[in-house]
Amino acid sequence: MAKRRSIMKKNRRGEWVLDKSAKTLARDFADRLWSRAVIADYYSKCAVCLRRDTLNAHHLINRHHLGTRYRLENGCCLCAYCHTMDPAISPHLNDAGWREWLTEHYPITAEWYDMAWSSGLHVFDGTADIWWYCEQIKGLRQYF
Repeated sequence: MAKRRSIMKKNRRGEWVLDKSAKTLARDFADRLWSRAVIADYYSKCAVCLRRDTLNAHHLINRHHLGTRYRLENGCCLCAYCHTMDPAISPHLNDAGWREWLTEHYPITAEWYDMAWSSGLHVFDGTADIWWYCEQIKGLRQYF
């Protein structure tokens, strides 16, 4: 099991302080909730091979695009192998193969992706401050 990083550290005077900013903590928490929500929406199974272990939530539109980062429609549950290592359908190794697989097996999701990308839904023109991340967390609160 991966070692969890503490959010606390000792400063030069030996006092315990937060290791990250509140905004970063809120962003990381929102990311974990989104991942948990996507995996739950796929019944805790890989969409490709139906495995139940080593599950990842994959962003259809890259998570750096804040306009769609926390939209559940922008996620797909994949096991670690299908997500990053399967040469035929891994979205990170074979974009064309992935798009073909997605269109064949999840046509509504593929249609949403095309619409979101072409309409500019992924574009974010607000301010991603701590309050924005708190709003994203609020929208995902059922997955706490």
